[in-house]
Amino acid sequence: MTGSGTVLLLCTLSTLMILSRSADIILPASAGSSGPTVALIIVHGAEIGPSAYTPLATSIQEHSDLSLWVGIPKVDLNVPGSLAKAADRILGEMKNEGMSTSTVFYAGHSYGSLKVQEYCYEYSSNCTGTMLLAGFLLRNASGYSYSKGYPTPTLTIGGELDGLTRLTRLMESYYHQVQTQPVSLGYKFPVVVLQGATHMQWASGTPPPLVKKYDLRPEVSDDDAHSTMGDAIAGWMDFILDSSNTLAMDKVSQYIQQTSTMLAPLIEAFYRESYYYFEVRAIAIYKRHRIEGFHIVAEHFASN
Repeated sequence: MTGSGTVLLLCTLSTLMILSRSADIILPASAGSSGPTVALIIVHGAEIGPSAYTPLATSIQEHSDLSLWVGIPKVDLNVPGSLAKAADRILGEMKNEGMSTSTVFYAGHSYGSLKVQEYCYEYSSNCTGTMLLAGFLLRNASGYSYSKGYPTPTLTIGGELDGLTRLTRLMESYYHQVQTQPVSLGYKFPVVVLQGATHMQWASGTPPPLVKKYDLRPEVSDDDAHSTMGDAIAGWMDFILDSSNTLAMDKVSQYIQQTSTMLAPLIEAFYRESYYYFEVRAIAIYKRHRIEGFHIVAEHFASN
């Protein structure tokens, strides 16, 4: 190979490395932050680039008292094991830029939420907490169902007007993870629905075709949505790191209560209709009432 050809090849390889590196977004902790150093990795949704999540990442930092570093890696969501490689890569980049912590939260939006929950189930020792943005814990996964058997604390959070991750699916998660569980587990696996927000508002910019087709129209601005999202996420992270933090607990409690009020009529309606995914509890109650009714009828005939 000629000298000019070698130089051209090296320049091309160098350019490819820069492009690959520039696909990852890193937001260092704010200079004035004084809390513990924590890392947050945000995994993008399908056909949405990492840069679309910069407004959300910035909002989380603004609402947090932590010394919070945020990394948003480019992940090939369709390749098994790609998230593990991307996480190692971007955490290495963050450490090279001065971050020093082993406390790492993972958040995933839409399809990215599925990849995040798979990763944190398999590599739970790497995950301080999991956040599913417009996503949910699977109901019949291998090894866990909803929060039962899932190894890391998980915040399930979505928008009321999400046209893809529908309100009724978040209601189902709330029923199993909060309403029918002890209060302490409800804080570790809360389900929060944000009023007026949509699927795409977790990101920014032009939505991909599928989202554009099915998502609903928001009732809050993108700025207001990002602010509320940042507040809810930051509060939950603070609580998971320090359960004695009463301010953080109150904030999580406030979002859970707002969600409870919103979902109560839906839960009541679905419960009365013996909704299939409430069926374990509903069938148990039905059987108990049937047995009690049989004994009442038997006693009636026996006494006459």
